[in-house]
Amino acid sequence: MEEFERKPEKKFWQYPLRGAGSFIILFILKSLTTPRLASFISNDIPNQLFYGFATLGILLIYNSIVHTFTFYDIDAFDEFKKRRVERISLGKELSVILKTQKFWLETLPVVALAVLFSLFGGFYETVYTVFFIGSAPDWAFRLLPLSSMPILLFAISLFCRYEIHRYWYELIKKGEECRVESKVKFALKLLLVFLMYPILFPYAPYVIFLVISFFGVVGALVSVLSVLGFIAAAAGIVFGIIGLMKWKIHRVKKKFFRSVSQVAKERGEELRIFTKEERAVRGYDFELTSAGKTYAVRVIECLSTLTPLYFTSEEDAFFLHRLGTKEHHASIEKHFNYSFTGGDKKLILLIRFPRRLFVSEYGATRKLFPGDKIWNYIIFNASSFLGAQDRECLYRSNEENR
Repeated sequence: MEEFERKPEKKFWQYPLRGAGSFIILFILKSLTTPRLASFISNDIPNQLFYGFATLGILLIYNSIVHTFTFYDIDAFDEFKKRRVERISLGKELSVILKTQKFWLETLPVVALAVLFSLFGGFYETVYTVFFIGSAPDWAFRLLPLSSMPILLFAISLFCRYEIHRYWYELIKKGEECRVESKVKFALKLLLVFLMYPILFPYAPYVIFLVISFFGVVGALVSVLSVLGFIAAAAGIVFGIIGLMKWKIHRVKKKFFRSVSQVAKERGEELRIFTKEERAVRGYDFELTSAGKTYAVRVIECLSTLTPLYFTSEEDAFFLHRLGTKEHHASIEKHFNYSFTGGDKKLILLIRFPRRLFVSEYGATRKLFPGDKIWNYIIFNASSFLGAQDRECLYRSNEENR
């Protein structure tokens, strides 16, 4: 029996056409996805977050398109099999791909179209990732997309093919080569790309914000070649953001303690900064003795100045996280106990003072400012604390100074 022969491989002109088609699909999908992300923008979350996700979406969409078309390219798979690869090496595979004429025929039209569209502001998402809406200079609408998108799309085209070569290598070892020839799976994968990004992707910022509200762990950025890869990558980015926010707070806190120590040294005051174990027992972070008075100070770290903080009793407070738009949203309250005993005066220091800080007492809610008193506590931010320490009036609230 004669061996079954495949149809003749694709003509060379078909590869530039496929590259141009991939870019057109990318532009259509991103034009459907970005407006939906932009519709969620509110005053509570900076627009950079949503447009950052829109930019990430552009890269993920193109990655999915390249992965789909290349993985089910039987001609490319046959060429890979003929090489009889015994071990996959990053350097060797990239070198082979870069020497392949078909790679350049398919990728160069994408890069050329990316340059053309960048010159006309086609990738404005990159601009609003950096600048607030309405504050971006004119040069940014050309320079930012032009300096980033063509390079990123080329890199995705290259490294995505390397990942596919690794996958093909595993399929050949397992004898599952028939998976490459499945037209049904190809159609389903392409359909998933068309449905996932415009419909599901715009909700990613809120899902991630929910994760931020409960976890403060730096996630790992993993493969984005599948739906699970996308979820892991998005989580990794957000965990990285929360890690950077905590690192920034840690720096502000260290700077504050250095300033307090310097002022205390200059004024001959006694300062005791407690260890983690001592803080757990005492309930507050440090103690300052000045002019015969001992001040016990509890430090509360606020990840964002945009997150409201409410003091509801002499013991309880909560951060209010809101998920959704201004009209349609869900609220999550993250409660904690801030009370403690000790010292002649009890102070609360807020690192990154919230723009919306409130206290509910005597049946009413009022806004708080640095120096205000709630029950037996006086509220400070870093600058007002240092100013009051220098003037030896930490014991006086705003009401007493009037």
